[in-house]
Amino acid sequence: MHNSSKTTLRTFLNRLFQTSFRSRRKPRRLALPAEVLEERIMLTSFTTFDFESGVTFNGRTVKQAHPTANETLVATATNDNPQSSNFLGSAAVEVGSNAFESSVTFSLESGKIFDFNSIGIIIFDGPTDYTLTTSKGSANFSASLFTGTTFDTTGNSDFQGVTSVTLSASVTFDLEFDNVVLDNIASSNTAPVIGNLDANTVSHAGIGNTVTLDSGSDATVTDVELDALNGGNGDYSGATLTVQRSGTALASDTFGFDTSGASFTVSGSNLQSGGQTFASFTNSNGVLTITFNSSGTIATKALVGDVARHITYRNDTPFGDADINFTLTDPENDSDTATVTVESDLVYVTTSADQSDNVLSDGVSLREALTIASNQTGVQTIVFDSSLSSGTITLGSSATVEAGATFQFDTNNLTITGSQLQLDGSLTTGIGSGNTNTLASNLVNGTGTGSVIKSGAGTLVLSGTNTYTGGTTVNGGTLSFSSGANFGTGNITLGEGTTLQVTNSSQTITNNVVFTGNATINTPFVVTFSGAFSGGAHTLTKAGGGTLRLTNTNNESGLTGGVIVTGGALSVTEDDSLFGGTVTFNGGAGISINSATTIDNNFVLNNNATISANSSATLSGTIS
Repeated sequence: MHNSSKTTLRTFLNRLFQTSFRSRRKPRRLALPAEVLEERIMLTSFTTFDFESGVTFNGRTVKQAHPTANETLVATATNDNPQSSNFLGSAAVEVGSNAFESSVTFSLESGKIFDFNSIGIIIFDGPTDYTLTTSKGSANFSASLFTGTTFDTTGNSDFQGVTSVTLSASVTFDLEFDNVVLDNIASSNTAPVIGNLDANTVSHAGIGNTVTLDSGSDATVTDVELDALNGGNGDYSGATLTVQRSGTALASDTFGFDTSGASFTVSGSNLQSGGQTFASFTNSNGVLTITFNSSGTIATKALVGDVARHITYRNDTPFGDADINFTLTDPENDSDTATVTVESDLVYVTTSADQSDNVLSDGVSLREALTIASNQTGVQTIVFDSSLSSGTITLGSSATVEAGATFQFDTNNLTITGSQLQLDGSLTTGIGSGNTNTLASNLVNGTGTGSVIKSGAGTLVLSGTNTYTGGTTVNGGTLSFSSGANFGTGNITLGEGTTLQVTNSSQTITNNVVFTGNATINTPFVVTFSGAFSGGAHTLTKAGGGTLRLTNTNNESGLTGGVIVTGGALSVTEDDSLFGGTVTFNGGAGISINSATTIDNNFVLNNNATISANSSATLSGTIS
């Protein structure tokens, strides 16, 4: 062909592809002059394809050099999530010298897999026999193609989940792509694996202490692709290890590293081996993120595994058991998660709101803490955080306390009021020295027999109308009450060194009182105990400026360790109402005897106390 013909062809084709094949619309079929069909139509030195979402390179356009006769067109997927992408577009053509001599291959980077659904081509040099071959085998599809023919391979299993598709012929061919459809782009990368860590459990180390999450020190990491690098020693550059609570991260969760016996050290926000950095990390708001970068030395498989084995955990306001996730993500965004459970019998209450949404990030209410406790094994301790001091928790509806639970008050002057607390069994309250806290809600039996146990050197105030039937035990400190209704039914048991504090006048206590140690009743008012006192050779100390009236006739034989009066007065109905043993006055007004009876106790008067009787009474003991 003459040069003028070539110029005409070149001009025609340039105009043609500027107006048609550069658009996203399906190219029109062309009727070309005969002299054009006599020429070879080649791909230019750069083949351009425009892609739909899911494939990216230079703004969703792949430009691939065409240096050799047999070309591979490579696309880059944005991520490994299955997605649908149409490879649309057309190639600019001109008369040239580089034809596809035998084949053209479609593939994705890094061995990603895809479904090859169709390819439409325009052929300018007549019918030829072609073969489509996938990575699954050879000669998957063969046909004679004419200009404008389309292969439709949708649903053909040979073309699903492949890494490449090659169009080949036995002759040199020149072609243009009409519509190439690649669907469900995904990664064929093998996800990493964290071993010997998932479903492990460790115990909470206590407030202010840390615990190493890999208790067995045997956690491992594996990644087929990454382990093969660096001469088989692995290179985890680009991988990340994230450690945080399952679900929503909590700022109260604190992570760190215990480098004792480790093969790495911590320098600022970097992890180093031999003084060279192989990873950096961030650690805030309950999330530890370690990025392996191999910047100074290679982040080998051994180093990454050692890091996983030396991560520590601390939480000073735990909400019961905590599930901590270790998530290892490789550069292809594939990941594996192992979960370690930090077991804690402490459930902190950190808000006075009566909320029940179980969203821990906005604080844990008493109601939520009780729910958490009921879902855990073993006996739980509900801890009222010190930030709730001088506050009030008002229950909008009844709440259930599981049997054996403990209310530990790290507060002072906290009041729990509102609806009732249903006690499925015993409730122990712990209050530190110098602190006073109040249970004003009514305490009632739940599914079992409720009871209240007071421990700690501080003061518990009972002010509700309580109906629990399992009794009240004071093992430490002071139990303060204003009415006999505050005790429910059952015995009042007083341990060594404990105190019953009366805060209201003219009260009558019908409960029996059992001494398991020497104890004090402090009353600035008149209070009557009509129940029986017992406990053997223990001593009652009467304190406060009020009067302790004893009316039960079994007291003398029940409590035999005597009584010491440091303030106020005693009043007894008869001899058997007074405790056995010596009555010692170290203060106070004295004793009043309210019937004609014989008192056989010895009396020690260390002050100006008086012994008076409303009727004829006989004192048969010694007075000194």
